[in-house]
Amino acid sequence: MPKDMGRITESEQLFPTIEVTFVVDGDIDEKKIWRAIRLGEEKYCSVSDSLKAKINYRLVLNGEEQ
Repeated sequence: MPKDMGRITESEQLFPTIEVTFVVDGDIDEKKIWRAIRLGEEKYCSVSDSLKAKINYRLVLNGEEQ
């Protein structure tokens, strides 16, 4: 194995901040979309914890940022 390959230490971060944009079109209540986004982050997505990055969420609903 080349000597520059190895595991990333806890002090190293590949992505300190991640921007996630949800683009939704249709007659959908904005509050329901934000609830689904929060549930995805807090309850159903274990990947977000393992990334150890600040994740910012944006919603574009019917072409307008909310």
